[in-house]
Amino acid sequence: MIFTETQKFSAWVLWLMRVCFVIFVLAFYFAYSQGVLVSPFVPLIIVLISAPLFLILEFMSLKTRFDKKGIELSFKPFTQKSYNWPDIQTAELIDYGFIGGWGIRKSGEYGTVYNTQGQEGVLLTFKDGKKVLIGTQRKAALQNALKKYFNK
Repeated sequence: MIFTETQKFSAWVLWLMRVCFVIFVLAFYFAYSQGVLVSPFVPLIIVLISAPLFLILEFMSLKTRFDKKGIELSFKPFTQKSYNWPDIQTAELIDYGFIGGWGIRKSGEYGTVYNTQGQEGVLLTFKDGKKVLIGTQRKAALQNALKKYFNK
């Protein structure tokens, strides 16, 4: 049994960002048309800077794989990690609540956090004291994988 999961940001988050983006650009356009802004290039510059950021968010995904060797994590397009079972001291499923957003986060309590939505995940504590939290939308299947592969 191999556990795999691919997560993306929820649709409502992406739509909220799109709507905010359009409102932001329109606000600058109307400010220009009313003479508040001097340059007509400000809305264009905002679009050119913001559009790539929104495209990154649109195609960003968190992929995890648990197998007999360990855990592979890919948070495209930013990072790719692998963790071996012998290096992990504890692996526990937790409800971490809201930790200030989604994506890749640093947390004093949970170490490095990788999540796209929700509030459940597996907290890995390594033998060197480092912590990593990986979000999941498939808690029951992940729990079965931990029982199979993590024997501590």
